[in-house]
Amino acid sequence: MSNIEEEYQNFFSSKNVAIVGPSSVMDNSGCGDLIDSFDIVVRMNRALPIKNTEDFGSRTDILYNNLDAEDKRRGAIDPEMWKSCGVKYVSSLASREVWYSDPSISEPYRDQFPIRWIPDKIYDSLHRQINGRTNAGTMLIYDILQTKMSKMFILGLDFHRFLYTKDYYKNSEYDNAVNCRETASKMLTSSSSGHDPDSQYMWFKNSVFRKDPRVFVQKYFREILENDQYDKMF
Repeated sequence: MSNIEEEYQNFFSSKNVAIVGPSSVMDNSGCGDLIDSFDIVVRMNRALPIKNTEDFGSRTDILYNNLDAEDKRRGAIDPEMWKSCGVKYVSSLASREVWYSDPSISEPYRDQFPIRWIPDKIYDSLHRQINGRTNAGTMLIYDILQTKMSKMFILGLDFHRFLYTKDYYKNSEYDNAVNCRETASKMLTSSSSGHDPDSQYMWFKNSVFRKDPRVFVQKYFREILENDQYDKMF
């Protein structure tokens, strides 16, 4: 185990973790203080800098990022901004060996900031359980479940049962797509090389929500998970 991987695993040990996603249900949720009360706050891709602390909280301990320099969709590689936001580690959302990964892009920043890549065995294990490529939220949930964290509370991440918060894709090529499910469906292509949100949702519902006592979700999402009509939406 590399030094950074050992540090990363130890960082989660016995901690209560808040996973904060970009679902539109977070707008006007007033969850900021609750999020900040957790030992570790985890966000993904375009979450920083935080625009609305009342709903999303002010802290970020870990950021999961594609690390591919595609700032329009996934958020820029920006160590100075990450530091200013209090981020302690940035983790990839894929292993180094996956065909769409390019570790050389983030390599110049490794001396400036702790950047960690998901181990092959974790990435490969999840991909044997779902169809297509993982979405960011699915990958980070699975990755953190492999640690010795104590409790995970998931907010604003519902496997695209709802779409994105109004600010998430602002000033990007998807700025007008956040409330259009037809457009979102094209973004979330169900194919062997694309994403299959329904497959990932069913993985979470059956393999995590129903089986792992460490995992908790917001009330609205728990009601969705208990209602079979949401099993297929794409």
